Amino acid sequence: MADSRSGRRPAKKSTRSASSSRAKGSSKSSGNNDKVTRLPRRKGKRKSPVKALILVSIVTVALLAVWLVWFSSVFAVKAVQVTGVDAGLEQQVLAAAPVPIGEPIIKVDTAAIGSAVQDALPWVASVDVRRGYPSDIVIAVTPRVAVAQSTSGQAIDVDGIAYLSPTALPRKLLTIDGSDPDALGTAVRIYQQLPPEISQKIASMAAKSRDDVTFTFGSGAVVRWGNDKKTDQKIAVLTALLPRRARMYDVSAPELPTTFDENPKKNPKPKPAASASADPAPDVNAPSPAVSDPFADEGSIN
Repeated sequence: MADSRSGRRPAKKSTRSASSSRAKGSSKSSGNNDKVTRLPRRKGKRKSPVKALILVSIVTVALLAVWLVWFSSVFAVKAVQVTGVDAGLEQQVLAAAPVPIGEPIIKVDTAAIGSAVQDALPWVASVDVRRGYPSDIVIAVTPRVAVAQSTSGQAIDVDGIAYLSPTALPRKLLTIDGSDPDALGTAVRIYQQLPPEISQKIASMAAKSRDDVTFTFGSGAVVRWGNDKKTDQKIAVLTALLPRRARMYDVSAPELPTTFDENPKKNPKPKPAASASADPAPDVNAPSPAVSDPFADEGSIN
């Protein structure tokens, strides 16, 4: 009995010890698992009231600026300034410029204003329209400068544009016969490239096309120049031909220049009549010359 009891009791102890060891092992493993899987909680960042106030202020200022510039009357157009011309022409520019007084300056179409001024005033070469904050529109005008005139009395600028000048044209302005702007521009360029010893002799020019430009000297001689190419060569050839005193010089092809009616004959000047004081005074006492009888050789008539 003792052996059997003693044999059973140790078996129970071992079972208990095994189960306890298993429980301890499981508790350890679960503890280890808890340590691995559990993550530290992040603490939420609290927004600073100062930063929020700054952000609200920035948004408010931006909205206020948009309202002031685009919708309020603080930056509305109140005046128009014109530069580049005198007071008389300034009124023409103001009348032609469609500036919306009272409209926010940021909304003004400056390009449209410039186009309207140039379309209405042909004597205007260029226009620059700017915004003069807070409430001014500035129109800078560059007028055309007349370098010649057409046969109809219109002014011609350096680009060959014919226009009605708002002011009186200068005296002794070169006259160019033509209507094509390209041809007129070519004629102006040719005239400006000529040396003074040639240009000062020109009385008028004619421009049928850009390749057919002629000019006439005060003496009546005509020069056929052609286009504005090979200007230096044409000047040298014409200078060499001028002493021939021709009625026409053709240097449109400077390699083969021609002249027409060289050295024209001038009407001979009548000789002055001899003065009466140069003749000797007649002698009153001198015998009169004998008058021959036209019938002396005929003989007497019976």
